[in-house]
Amino acid sequence: EDEDGGIYVKIGKSPESVMAPIAPGVVEKVGIIDCKRLNMDIDYSYEVMEKGTIALDGEREVIIKEGDRLIFRISRSGPYRVNVTKTLEIAQQIGFFVKR
Repeated sequence: EDEDGGIYVKIGKSPESVMAPIAPGVVEKVGIIDCKRLNMDIDYSYEVMEKGTIALDGEREVIIKEGDRLIFRISRSGPYRVNVTKTLEIAQQIGFFVKR
């Protein structure tokens, strides 16, 4: 939320690799073919080379197929996120969990 952009990473077979989360609870070695910085508030276009899935937030997914064209933008107007730790701390402080 504090960054002014994003990063595009193309993964595949490569001598350069990192350990990365690829699914909930799964961390594996992933080869890095290319990476580029993506700036805020600019439309980017990507042509899908093979079918796959875009995981958005752990619950929603979008199925994509070869030949699809994706247009996306990085912005600060995305969905709000809840700070769960802070929310639970406040609830505890105000006695929300105390049965009266």
